[in-house]
Amino acid sequence: MRAIFKVSTILKHFSVQSSLLVTFKMNFSRVLFFVFACVSAFAATSAAPWNPFKELERAGQRVRDAVISAAPAVATVGQAAAIASG
Repeated sequence: MRAIFKVSTILKHFSVQSSLLVTFKMNFSRVLFFVFACVSAFAATSAAPWNPFKELERAGQRVRDAVISAAPAVATVGQAAAIASG
């Protein structure tokens, strides 16, 4: 009689764990679906596709503008070095 009680207790415990596992899988599936739907919605509504070459060109323009704006400072440093050396 005790063996039957132990087996039934084990089966009840297993069914509780398996139902929790199924619940977790269902909730995880819902969360995963929601995240996928949000990513899809944001990707579909972008005005223009991302262009890495355009970003690279903008970075190059910023570097060019920085060099142009630094030219007077470099010339001043060069003049100071020429005066200091004699």
